[in-house]
Amino acid sequence: MKKRIYLNMLVLVCLSVILTSVFLIMTFYTGFAMQVKNELENKAELLRAVLNVKDNQSEYMESLNLSDTDEIRITLISSDGTVIYDNTVTDESSIENHTEREEIKAAIKNGFGEETRLSETVGKETYYYAVRLSNGNIIRTAKTTSSIYGVVISVLPQSLFIIAVILFACFIVARSLTKKIIDPINRFDFDKSTKTYDELSPFIRTITAQKEQISNVLSEVTKKSTVIDAITGNMNEGLILTNKYGTVLSANKSAVSILDIKTDPVGKNVLVTTRNITVLEHINKALSGENSNVMLEIGNRTYHIFFSSVDNGVLILFLDITEKAKSEKMRREFTGNVSHELKTPLTTISGYAELMSNGLIKPQDVMSVSGKMKSESDRLLALIEDIMRLSELDEAEGEKSVETFDLTDLIGEVSENLKPKAKAHGITLNIPKEKHCITANRPMMFELFYNLIDNAIKYNKPNGSVTVSVSQTDEGTAISVKDTGIGIDKKHHDRIFERFYRIDKSRSKKIGGTGLGLSIVKHIAAYNGGTVEIESETDKGTEIKVNL
Repeated sequence: MKKRIYLNMLVLVCLSVILTSVFLIMTFYTGFAMQVKNELENKAELLRAVLNVKDNQSEYMESLNLSDTDEIRITLISSDGTVIYDNTVTDESSIENHTEREEIKAAIKNGFGEETRLSETVGKETYYYAVRLSNGNIIRTAKTTSSIYGVVISVLPQSLFIIAVILFACFIVARSLTKKIIDPINRFDFDKSTKTYDELSPFIRTITAQKEQISNVLSEVTKKSTVIDAITGNMNEGLILTNKYGTVLSANKSAVSILDIKTDPVGKNVLVTTRNITVLEHINKALSGENSNVMLEIGNRTYHIFFSSVDNGVLILFLDITEKAKSEKMRREFTGNVSHELKTPLTTISGYAELMSNGLIKPQDVMSVSGKMKSESDRLLALIEDIMRLSELDEAEGEKSVETFDLTDLIGEVSENLKPKAKAHGITLNIPKEKHCITANRPMMFELFYNLIDNAIKYNKPNGSVTVSVSQTDEGTAISVKDTGIGIDKKHHDRIFERFYRIDKSRSKKIGGTGLGLSIVKHIAAYNGGTVEIESETDKGTEIKVNL
Protein backbone atom coordinates (compact mmCIF):
# COMPACT_ATOMS: atom_id res chain seq x y z
CA MET A 1 0.00 0.00 0.00
CA LYS A 2 2.86 2.37 0.84
CA LYS A 3 4.49 1.76 -2.55
CA ARG A 4 1.22 2.48 -4.33
CA ILE A 5 0.78 5.74 -2.41
CA TYR A 6 4.38 6.74 -3.16
CA LEU A 7 3.99 5.89 -6.83
CA ASN A 8 0.64 7.63 -7.22
CA MET A 9 1.89 10.77 -5.52
CA LEU A 10 5.07 10.86 -7.58
CA VAL A 11 3.15 10.36 -10.82
CA LEU A 12 0.67 13.03 -9.81
CA VAL A 13 3.44 15.50 -8.93
CA CYS A 14 5.34 14.76 -12.15
CA LEU A 15 2.25 15.28 -14.25
CA SER A 16 1.43 18.46 -12.32
CA VAL A 17 4.94 19.87 -12.77
CA ILE A 18 5.08 18.96 -16.45
CA LEU A 19 1.60 20.27 -17.25
CA THR A 20 2.22 23.44 -15.24
CA SER A 21 5.54 24.00 -16.97
CA VAL A 22 3.99 23.49 -20.40
CA PHE A 23 1.12 25.80 -19.56
CA LEU A 24 3.44 28.51 -18.23
CA ILE A 25 5.80 28.25 -21.22
CA MET A 26 2.89 28.42 -23.66
CA THR A 27 1.37 31.35 -21.78
CA PHE A 28 4.63 33.30 -21.56
CA TYR A 29 5.56 32.50 -25.14
CA THR A 30 2.16 33.57 -26.45
CA GLY A 31 2.39 36.82 -24.54
CA PHE A 32 5.92 37.42 -25.78
CA ALA A 33 4.87 36.74 -29.39
CA MET A 34 2.00 39.21 -29.11
CA GLN A 35 4.38 41.79 -27.65
CA VAL A 36 6.83 41.29 -30.54
CA LYS A 37 4.03 41.59 -33.10
CA ASN A 38 2.72 44.77 -31.50
CA GLU A 39 6.20 46.21 -31.43
CA LEU A 40 6.73 45.42 -35.14
CA GLU A 41 3.31 46.81 -36.03
CA ASN A 42 3.89 50.04 -34.14
CA LYS A 43 7.32 50.50 -35.72
CA ALA A 44 5.95 49.85 -39.22
CA GLU A 45 3.02 52.26 -38.77
CA LEU A 46 5.35 54.95 -37.47
CA LEU A 47 7.68 54.58 -40.44
CA ARG A 48 4.73 54.61 -42.89
CA ALA A 49 3.46 57.86 -41.47
CA VAL A 50 6.88 59.41 -41.87
CA LEU A 51 7.72 57.97 -45.30
CA ASN A 52 4.38 58.94 -46.83
CA VAL A 53 5.42 62.60 -46.67
CA LYS A 54 8.95 62.08 -47.97
CA ASP A 55 9.84 62.24 -51.63
CA ASN A 56 13.08 60.31 -51.53
CA GLN A 57 12.24 57.50 -49.14
CA SER A 58 15.45 55.48 -49.53
CA GLU A 59 17.69 58.46 -48.79
CA TYR A 60 15.59 59.27 -45.76
CA MET A 61 15.96 55.73 -44.47
CA GLU A 62 19.71 55.89 -44.97
CA SER A 63 19.80 59.14 -43.09
CA LEU A 64 18.15 57.49 -40.08
CA ASN A 65 21.27 55.33 -39.65
CA LEU A 66 19.28 52.23 -38.50
CA SER A 67 22.11 49.75 -39.13
CA ASP A 68 22.92 49.60 -35.42
CA THR A 69 19.42 48.40 -34.66
CA ASP A 70 20.04 44.70 -34.31
CA GLU A 71 16.75 43.62 -32.82
CA ILE A 72 14.40 44.87 -35.52
CA ARG A 73 15.10 44.46 -39.20
CA ILE A 74 13.63 47.23 -41.40
CA THR A 75 13.26 46.69 -45.13
CA LEU A 76 11.94 49.10 -47.81
CA ILE A 77 10.64 47.24 -50.86
CA SER A 78 9.40 48.64 -54.15
CA SER A 79 6.08 47.60 -55.61
CA ASP A 80 7.84 45.14 -57.95
CA GLY A 81 9.52 43.33 -55.03
CA THR A 82 12.97 44.90 -55.29
CA VAL A 83 14.61 45.67 -51.98
CA ILE A 84 15.41 49.36 -51.83
CA TYR A 85 16.68 49.52 -48.31
CA ASP A 86 17.59 47.00 -45.57
CA ASN A 87 19.25 48.06 -42.34
CA THR A 88 20.98 44.69 -41.90
CA VAL A 89 22.93 44.69 -45.21
CA THR A 90 25.14 47.17 -47.04
CA ASP A 91 24.45 45.95 -50.57
CA GLU A 92 20.69 45.67 -51.25
CA SER A 93 21.32 44.35 -54.76
CA SER A 94 22.41 41.02 -53.28
CA ILE A 95 18.98 40.48 -51.74
CA GLU A 96 16.51 38.38 -53.74
CA ASN A 97 13.20 39.71 -55.00
CA HIS A 98 10.47 39.66 -52.29
CA THR A 99 7.42 39.53 -54.52
CA GLU A 100 6.59 35.91 -53.44
CA ARG A 101 6.85 36.59 -49.73
CA GLU A 102 3.46 36.05 -48.07
CA GLU A 103 3.56 39.23 -46.00
CA ILE A 104 4.44 41.26 -49.14
CA LYS A 105 1.61 39.75 -51.14
CA ALA A 106 -0.84 40.54 -48.35
CA ALA A 107 0.44 44.12 -47.98
CA ILE A 108 0.12 44.82 -51.74
CA LYS A 109 -3.37 43.37 -51.73
CA ASN A 110 -4.77 44.50 -48.35
CA GLY A 111 -2.52 47.34 -47.30
CA PHE A 112 -0.82 45.27 -44.59
CA GLY A 113 0.42 41.72 -44.09
CA GLU A 114 2.09 39.57 -41.38
CA GLU A 115 3.87 36.24 -41.40
CA THR A 116 5.83 34.00 -39.01
CA ARG A 117 8.55 31.72 -40.32
CA LEU A 118 10.25 28.96 -38.26
CA SER A 119 13.82 27.81 -38.67
CA GLU A 120 13.86 24.23 -37.32
CA THR A 121 17.63 23.90 -37.72
CA VAL A 122 18.49 26.69 -35.28
CA GLY A 123 15.27 26.71 -33.26
CA LYS A 124 14.51 30.33 -34.22
CA GLU A 125 11.27 32.00 -35.22
CA THR A 126 11.02 35.27 -37.25
CA TYR A 127 7.99 37.56 -37.20
CA TYR A 128 7.27 39.81 -40.21
CA TYR A 129 4.89 42.80 -40.52
CA ALA A 130 4.53 44.80 -43.77
CA VAL A 131 2.44 47.86 -44.70
CA ARG A 132 1.91 49.58 -48.08
CA LEU A 133 2.98 53.18 -48.50
CA SER A 134 1.03 55.76 -50.45
CA ASN A 135 3.41 55.48 -53.42
CA GLY A 136 3.01 51.71 -53.60
CA ASN A 137 6.25 50.83 -51.83
CA ILE A 138 6.26 48.41 -48.88
CA ILE A 139 7.85 49.02 -45.52
CA ARG A 140 8.45 45.74 -43.56
CA THR A 141 9.62 45.19 -39.99
CA ALA A 142 10.95 41.82 -38.73
CA LYS A 143 12.30 40.38 -35.53
CA THR A 144 13.86 37.00 -34.85
CA THR A 145 13.36 35.30 -31.48
CA SER A 146 13.73 31.80 -30.06
CA SER A 147 10.94 29.40 -31.05
CA ILE A 148 8.86 27.50 -28.55
CA TYR A 149 11.17 24.51 -29.01
CA GLY A 150 14.20 26.65 -28.47
CA VAL A 151 12.67 28.03 -25.31
CA VAL A 152 11.95 24.50 -24.02
CA ILE A 153 15.49 23.36 -24.80
CA SER A 154 17.01 26.39 -23.17
CA VAL A 155 15.08 25.97 -19.93
CA LEU A 156 15.25 22.14 -19.92
CA PRO A 157 18.26 21.80 -17.53
CA GLN A 158 16.76 24.21 -15.06
CA SER A 159 13.38 22.51 -15.42
CA LEU A 160 14.85 19.05 -14.78
CA PHE A 161 16.67 20.33 -11.73
CA ILE A 162 13.51 21.90 -10.41
CA ILE A 163 11.56 18.68 -11.12
CA ALA A 164 14.21 16.64 -9.27
CA VAL A 165 14.04 18.97 -6.28
CA ILE A 166 10.25 18.83 -6.32
CA LEU A 167 10.26 15.03 -6.60
CA PHE A 168 12.65 14.73 -3.68
CA ALA A 169 10.49 17.05 -1.63
CA CYS A 170 7.47 15.10 -2.79
CA PHE A 171 9.09 11.84 -1.65
CA ILE A 172 9.71 13.28 1.81
CA VAL A 173 6.18 14.65 2.02
CA ALA A 174 4.68 11.43 0.59
CA ARG A 175 6.58 9.37 3.14
CA SER A 176 5.37 11.53 5.97
CA LEU A 177 1.79 11.62 4.72
CA THR A 178 1.78 7.89 4.04
CA LYS A 179 3.00 7.21 7.56
CA LYS A 180 0.27 9.42 8.97
CA ILE A 181 -2.32 7.69 6.78
CA ILE A 182 -1.14 4.13 7.33
CA ASP A 183 -0.28 4.25 11.06
CA PRO A 184 -3.89 4.55 12.28
CA ILE A 185 -4.80 1.60 10.07
CA ASN A 186 -1.84 -0.48 11.29
CA ARG A 187 -2.56 0.37 14.90
CA PHE A 188 -6.26 -0.33 14.59
CA ASP A 189 -7.39 -2.97 17.12
CA PHE A 190 -10.49 -4.87 16.00
CA ASP A 191 -10.94 -6.21 19.53
CA LYS A 192 -11.02 -2.72 21.11
CA SER A 193 -12.65 -0.98 18.11
CA THR A 194 -10.33 2.03 18.28
CA LYS A 195 -11.22 5.23 16.40
CA THR A 196 -10.05 5.50 12.80
CA TYR A 197 -11.10 7.16 9.53
CA ASP A 198 -14.83 7.49 8.93
CA GLU A 199 -14.28 6.33 5.37
CA LEU A 200 -13.02 2.99 6.70
CA SER A 201 -16.07 2.34 8.89
CA PRO A 202 -17.91 0.15 6.31
CA PHE A 203 -14.72 -1.78 5.68
CA ILE A 204 -14.12 -2.22 9.42
CA ARG A 205 -17.70 -3.38 9.99
CA THR A 206 -17.33 -5.93 7.22
CA ILE A 207 -13.97 -7.14 8.55
CA THR A 208 -15.34 -7.31 12.10
CA ALA A 209 -18.32 -9.34 10.96
CA GLN A 210 -16.11 -11.66 8.92
CA LYS A 211 -13.69 -11.96 11.83
CA GLU A 212 -16.51 -12.97 14.14
CA GLN A 213 -17.80 -15.44 11.57
CA ILE A 214 -14.33 -16.89 11.04
CA SER A 215 -13.83 -17.07 14.81
CA ASN A 216 -17.08 -18.99 15.22
CA VAL A 217 -16.24 -21.33 12.37
CA LEU A 218 -12.70 -21.81 13.70
CA SER A 219 -14.05 -22.52 17.17
CA GLU A 220 -16.47 -25.07 15.75
CA VAL A 221 -13.73 -26.65 13.65
CA THR A 222 -11.43 -26.73 16.68
CA LYS A 223 -14.09 -28.46 18.75
CA LYS A 224 -14.72 -31.00 16.03
CA SER A 225 -10.99 -31.47 15.54
CA THR A 226 -10.56 -32.00 19.29
CA VAL A 227 -13.34 -34.56 19.31
CA ILE A 228 -11.93 -36.32 16.26
CA ASP A 229 -8.42 -36.28 17.73
CA ALA A 230 -9.76 -37.62 21.02
CA ILE A 231 -11.63 -40.39 19.22
CA THR A 232 -8.89 -41.39 16.79
CA GLY A 233 -6.08 -40.79 19.28
CA ASN A 234 -7.54 -43.09 21.92
CA MET A 235 -9.14 -45.72 19.74
CA ASN A 236 -7.58 -49.17 19.76
CA GLU A 237 -7.83 -49.41 16.00
CA GLY A 238 -4.91 -48.04 14.01
CA LEU A 239 -5.73 -45.22 11.58
CA ILE A 240 -3.49 -43.68 8.89
CA LEU A 241 -4.46 -41.08 6.29
CA THR A 242 -2.25 -40.26 3.30
CA ASN A 243 -2.53 -37.88 0.37
CA LYS A 244 -2.45 -38.89 -3.28
CA TYR A 245 1.36 -38.90 -3.23
CA GLY A 246 1.57 -41.34 -0.32
CA THR A 247 2.59 -38.70 2.23
CA VAL A 248 1.19 -39.38 5.70
CA LEU A 249 -1.27 -36.66 6.76
CA SER A 250 -2.38 -38.25 10.03
CA ALA A 251 -1.53 -41.30 12.12
CA ASN A 252 -2.97 -42.10 15.55
CA LYS A 253 -1.09 -43.64 18.48
CA SER A 254 -2.40 -47.13 17.81
CA ALA A 255 -1.12 -47.09 14.21
CA VAL A 256 2.30 -45.86 15.36
CA SER A 257 2.39 -48.63 17.99
CA ILE A 258 1.18 -51.34 15.61
CA LEU A 259 3.78 -50.54 12.97
CA ASP A 260 6.45 -49.79 15.61
CA ILE A 261 7.24 -46.38 14.08
CA LYS A 262 10.12 -44.70 15.90
CA THR A 263 9.59 -41.12 14.64
CA ASP A 264 6.57 -38.97 13.89
CA PRO A 265 5.36 -40.20 10.45
CA VAL A 266 3.26 -37.11 9.62
CA GLY A 267 4.65 -35.31 6.59
CA LYS A 268 6.76 -38.29 5.54
CA ASN A 269 6.21 -40.90 2.86
CA VAL A 270 4.26 -44.01 3.82
CA LEU A 271 7.43 -46.03 3.11
CA VAL A 272 8.70 -44.70 6.44
CA THR A 273 5.81 -46.35 8.28
CA THR A 274 6.22 -49.86 6.91
CA ARG A 275 8.30 -51.95 4.55
CA ASN A 276 5.68 -54.70 4.35
CA ILE A 277 5.31 -55.55 0.66
CA THR A 278 1.68 -56.65 1.05
CA VAL A 279 0.70 -53.41 2.77
CA LEU A 280 2.47 -51.27 0.15
CA GLU A 281 0.80 -53.20 -2.69
CA HIS A 282 -2.64 -52.55 -1.22
CA ILE A 283 -1.79 -48.86 -0.66
CA ASN A 284 -0.88 -48.54 -4.35
CA LYS A 285 -4.20 -50.17 -5.26
CA ALA A 286 -6.07 -47.70 -3.06
CA LEU A 287 -4.16 -44.78 -4.61
CA SER A 288 -5.40 -45.97 -8.00
CA GLY A 289 -9.00 -46.02 -6.69
CA GLU A 290 -9.34 -49.73 -5.79
CA ASN A 291 -10.48 -50.54 -2.24
CA SER A 292 -9.12 -53.72 -0.64
CA ASN A 293 -8.47 -55.48 2.65
CA VAL A 294 -6.08 -58.10 3.97
CA MET A 295 -5.39 -60.06 7.16
CA LEU A 296 -1.78 -59.93 8.34
CA GLU A 297 0.23 -60.97 11.35
CA ILE A 298 2.35 -58.09 12.65
CA GLY A 299 4.49 -59.01 15.61
CA ASN A 300 2.49 -61.47 17.63
CA ARG A 301 -0.87 -59.91 16.75
CA THR A 302 -3.28 -60.51 13.88
CA TYR A 303 -4.82 -57.53 12.09
CA HIS A 304 -7.55 -57.10 9.51
CA ILE A 305 -6.36 -54.12 7.48
CA PHE A 306 -8.72 -52.10 5.26
CA PHE A 307 -7.42 -49.83 2.48
CA SER A 308 -10.02 -47.29 1.33
CA SER A 309 -9.56 -44.79 -1.47
CA VAL A 310 -10.73 -41.33 -0.34
CA ASP A 311 -10.54 -37.91 -1.98
CA ASN A 312 -6.94 -37.56 -3.17
CA GLY A 313 -5.59 -40.07 -0.68
CA VAL A 314 -5.86 -43.37 1.17
CA LEU A 315 -7.43 -44.25 4.53
CA ILE A 316 -5.83 -47.28 6.23
CA LEU A 317 -7.64 -48.92 9.16
CA PHE A 318 -6.04 -51.60 11.36
CA LEU A 319 -8.48 -53.83 13.27
CA ASP A 320 -6.93 -56.09 15.92
CA ILE A 321 -8.59 -59.48 15.46
CA THR A 322 -6.05 -61.44 17.47
CA GLU A 323 -8.59 -62.62 20.03
CA LYS A 324 -11.12 -63.37 17.34
CA ALA A 325 -8.52 -65.33 15.38
CA LYS A 326 -7.53 -67.20 18.53
CA SER A 327 -11.18 -67.89 19.34
CA GLU A 328 -11.75 -69.12 15.81
CA LYS A 329 -8.70 -71.32 16.07
CA MET A 330 -9.80 -72.61 19.46
CA ARG A 331 -13.27 -73.26 18.11
CA ARG A 332 -11.86 -75.33 15.26
CA GLU A 333 -9.56 -77.15 17.64
CA PHE A 334 -12.43 -77.68 20.09
CA THR A 335 -14.62 -79.10 17.35
CA GLY A 336 -11.84 -81.43 16.26
CA ASN A 337 -11.01 -82.42 19.83
CA VAL A 338 -14.64 -83.07 20.74
CA SER A 339 -15.05 -85.20 17.67
CA HIS A 340 -11.91 -87.13 18.51
CA GLU A 341 -12.68 -87.50 22.22
CA LEU A 342 -16.23 -88.71 21.52
CA LYS A 343 -15.20 -90.96 18.69
CA THR A 344 -12.58 -92.88 20.70
CA PRO A 345 -14.85 -94.36 23.44
CA LEU A 346 -17.73 -94.79 21.01
CA THR A 347 -15.47 -96.73 18.65
CA THR A 348 -14.33 -98.96 21.53
CA ILE A 349 -17.89 -99.59 22.72
CA SER A 350 -19.10 -100.15 19.16
CA GLY A 351 -16.27 -102.59 18.51
CA TYR A 352 -16.93 -104.66 21.63
CA ALA A 353 -20.69 -104.62 20.98
CA GLU A 354 -20.14 -105.87 17.44
CA LEU A 355 -17.92 -108.69 18.74
CA MET A 356 -20.51 -109.68 21.32
CA SER A 357 -23.35 -109.58 18.78
CA ASN A 358 -21.41 -111.85 16.47
CA GLY A 359 -20.65 -114.28 19.32
CA LEU A 360 -16.91 -113.79 18.94
CA ILE A 361 -16.25 -113.22 22.64
CA LYS A 362 -15.64 -116.24 24.82
CA PRO A 363 -17.91 -116.67 27.86
CA GLN A 364 -15.00 -116.31 30.25
CA ASP A 365 -14.11 -112.92 28.61
CA VAL A 366 -17.58 -111.42 28.79
CA MET A 367 -17.01 -109.93 32.23
CA SER A 368 -13.74 -108.34 31.16
CA VAL A 369 -15.22 -106.94 27.96
CA SER A 370 -18.28 -105.66 29.81
CA GLY A 371 -16.00 -103.89 32.28
CA LYS A 372 -14.09 -102.19 29.44
CA MET A 373 -17.35 -101.16 27.79
CA LYS A 374 -18.57 -99.71 31.11
CA SER A 375 -15.26 -97.90 31.60
CA GLU A 376 -15.49 -96.34 28.12
CA SER A 377 -19.16 -95.50 28.74
CA ASP A 378 -18.26 -93.77 32.00
CA ARG A 379 -15.52 -91.88 30.21
CA LEU A 380 -17.95 -90.87 27.49
CA LEU A 381 -20.53 -89.76 30.04
CA ALA A 382 -17.90 -87.79 31.98
CA LEU A 383 -16.81 -86.11 28.78
CA ILE A 384 -20.36 -85.20 27.85
CA GLU A 385 -21.04 -83.91 31.36
CA ASP A 386 -17.92 -81.72 31.26
CA ILE A 387 -18.85 -80.35 27.83
CA MET A 388 -22.36 -79.58 29.05
CA ARG A 389 -20.91 -78.02 32.19
CA LEU A 390 -18.67 -75.70 30.12
CA SER A 391 -21.64 -74.80 27.96
CA GLU A 392 -23.63 -73.91 31.09
CA LEU A 393 -20.78 -71.77 32.38
CA ASP A 394 -20.42 -70.00 29.00
CA GLU A 395 -24.11 -69.11 29.00
CA ALA A 396 -24.39 -68.25 32.70
CA GLU A 397 -25.90 -64.72 32.71
CA GLY A 398 -28.22 -62.59 34.78
CA GLU A 399 -28.41 -62.75 38.56
CA LYS A 400 -25.73 -65.02 39.98
CA SER A 401 -26.53 -67.65 42.61
CA VAL A 402 -24.16 -66.94 45.50
CA GLU A 403 -24.06 -67.56 49.26
CA THR A 404 -21.69 -66.97 52.15
CA PHE A 405 -19.90 -70.07 53.41
CA ASP A 406 -16.71 -71.30 55.05
CA LEU A 407 -14.16 -72.07 52.35
CA THR A 408 -12.09 -74.22 54.77
CA ASP A 409 -15.04 -76.57 55.35
CA LEU A 410 -15.57 -76.89 51.59
CA ILE A 411 -11.90 -77.74 51.02
CA GLY A 412 -12.22 -80.35 53.78
CA GLU A 413 -15.17 -81.99 51.97
CA VAL A 414 -13.22 -82.15 48.73
CA SER A 415 -10.22 -83.59 50.56
CA GLU A 416 -12.38 -86.34 52.12
CA ASN A 417 -13.73 -87.31 48.67
CA LEU A 418 -10.22 -87.52 47.19
CA LYS A 419 -8.44 -89.17 50.13
CA PRO A 420 -8.75 -92.71 48.70
CA LYS A 421 -7.23 -91.54 45.41
CA ALA A 422 -4.45 -89.69 47.21
CA LYS A 423 -3.74 -92.70 49.43
CA ALA A 424 -3.57 -94.93 46.37
CA HIS A 425 -0.91 -92.66 44.87
CA GLY A 426 0.90 -92.10 48.17
CA ILE A 427 0.08 -88.37 48.13
CA THR A 428 -0.17 -86.28 51.28
CA LEU A 429 -2.93 -83.65 51.36
CA ASN A 430 -2.29 -80.47 53.36
CA ILE A 431 -5.36 -78.26 53.78
CA PRO A 432 -5.92 -75.00 55.72
CA LYS A 433 -7.29 -75.07 59.27
CA GLU A 434 -8.33 -71.44 59.76
CA LYS A 435 -11.82 -70.31 58.89
CA HIS A 436 -12.21 -68.26 55.67
CA CYS A 437 -15.70 -67.09 54.80
CA ILE A 438 -16.42 -65.99 51.24
CA THR A 439 -19.48 -65.15 49.17
CA ALA A 440 -19.62 -67.23 45.99
CA ASN A 441 -21.43 -70.10 44.29
CA ARG A 442 -20.70 -73.03 46.63
CA PRO A 443 -21.32 -75.94 44.22
CA MET A 444 -19.08 -74.28 41.64
CA MET A 445 -16.34 -73.72 44.21
CA PHE A 446 -16.57 -77.36 45.24
CA GLU A 447 -16.12 -78.32 41.60
CA LEU A 448 -13.18 -75.87 41.28
CA PHE A 449 -11.26 -77.36 44.21
CA TYR A 450 -12.16 -80.89 43.18
CA ASN A 451 -10.63 -80.40 39.72
CA LEU A 452 -7.51 -78.66 41.04
CA ILE A 453 -6.77 -81.18 43.81
CA ASP A 454 -7.64 -84.12 41.54
CA ASN A 455 -5.14 -82.88 38.91
CA ALA A 456 -2.52 -82.28 41.63
CA ILE A 457 -2.89 -85.90 42.71
CA LYS A 458 -2.93 -87.39 39.20
CA TYR A 459 0.11 -85.51 37.94
CA ASN A 460 2.14 -85.78 41.16
CA LYS A 461 5.17 -87.91 41.85
CA PRO A 462 5.00 -91.00 44.12
CA ASN A 463 4.98 -90.02 47.82
CA GLY A 464 4.48 -86.40 46.86
CA SER A 465 2.27 -83.79 48.48
CA VAL A 466 -0.53 -81.35 47.67
CA THR A 467 -0.81 -78.14 49.68
CA VAL A 468 -3.94 -76.00 49.64
CA SER A 469 -3.75 -72.50 51.16
CA VAL A 470 -6.17 -69.60 51.51
CA SER A 471 -5.29 -66.00 52.44
CA GLN A 472 -6.97 -62.61 52.49
CA THR A 473 -5.56 -59.74 50.37
CA ASP A 474 -6.57 -56.12 49.68
CA GLU A 475 -8.25 -57.27 46.49
CA GLY A 476 -10.09 -60.27 48.00
CA THR A 477 -9.31 -63.95 48.62
CA ALA A 478 -6.19 -65.67 47.27
CA ILE A 479 -6.31 -69.46 46.85
CA SER A 480 -3.31 -71.67 46.05
CA VAL A 481 -3.14 -75.37 45.15
CA LYS A 482 0.48 -76.46 45.00
CA ASP A 483 1.89 -79.93 44.21
CA THR A 484 5.29 -81.56 43.98
CA GLY A 485 4.55 -83.22 40.68
CA ILE A 486 6.01 -83.37 37.20
CA GLY A 487 5.48 -79.69 36.50
CA ILE A 488 4.63 -77.90 33.25
CA ASP A 489 7.04 -76.27 30.85
CA LYS A 490 6.58 -72.49 30.47
CA LYS A 491 5.78 -72.77 26.76
CA HIS A 492 2.48 -74.45 27.69
CA HIS A 493 1.38 -71.91 30.33
CA ASP A 494 -0.60 -69.73 27.91
CA ARG A 495 -2.62 -72.68 26.62
CA ILE A 496 -3.02 -74.89 29.67
CA PHE A 497 -6.53 -73.58 30.33
CA GLU A 498 -7.75 -74.25 26.77
CA ARG A 499 -10.33 -76.95 26.25
CA PHE A 500 -8.92 -80.42 25.53
CA TYR A 501 -5.35 -79.10 25.64
CA ARG A 502 -2.97 -81.82 26.79
CA ILE A 503 0.75 -81.54 27.27
CA ASP A 504 1.47 -85.27 26.97
CA LYS A 505 -1.47 -86.99 25.26
CA SER A 506 -0.18 -90.51 25.90
CA ARG A 507 0.29 -89.81 29.62
CA SER A 508 -3.06 -88.07 29.88
CA LYS A 509 -4.81 -91.00 28.24
CA LYS A 510 -3.13 -93.39 30.63
CA ILE A 511 -4.02 -91.29 33.69
CA GLY A 512 -7.52 -90.52 32.48
CA GLY A 513 -9.58 -87.37 32.39
CA THR A 514 -11.41 -85.38 29.75
CA GLY A 515 -8.93 -82.54 29.30
CA LEU A 516 -11.58 -80.02 30.34
CA GLY A 517 -10.83 -79.73 34.07
CA LEU A 518 -8.66 -76.58 34.04
CA SER A 519 -10.94 -74.95 31.48
CA ILE A 520 -13.85 -75.50 33.86
CA VAL A 521 -11.76 -74.06 36.71
CA LYS A 522 -11.09 -70.90 34.66
CA HIS A 523 -14.78 -70.48 33.82
CA ILE A 524 -15.85 -70.98 37.46
CA ALA A 525 -13.32 -68.38 38.64
CA ALA A 526 -14.55 -65.91 36.01
CA TYR A 527 -18.19 -66.57 36.99
CA ASN A 528 -17.33 -65.64 40.58
CA GLY A 529 -15.38 -62.53 39.50
CA GLY A 530 -11.91 -64.02 39.77
CA THR A 531 -8.85 -64.95 37.75
CA VAL A 532 -6.58 -67.97 37.46
CA GLU A 533 -2.83 -68.10 36.87
CA ILE A 534 -0.17 -70.78 36.91
CA GLU A 535 3.39 -71.00 38.18
CA SER A 536 5.24 -74.16 37.22
CA GLU A 537 8.54 -75.60 36.07
CA THR A 538 9.33 -79.04 34.75
CA ASP A 539 10.04 -81.55 37.57
CA LYS A 540 9.57 -78.81 40.21
CA GLY A 541 5.85 -79.01 40.70
CA THR A 542 2.92 -76.77 39.82
CA GLU A 543 1.04 -74.04 41.67
CA ILE A 544 -2.40 -72.90 40.50
CA LYS A 545 -3.47 -69.55 41.97
CA VAL A 546 -7.08 -68.40 42.04
CA ASN A 547 -7.76 -64.76 43.01
CA LEU A 548 -11.37 -64.02 43.98
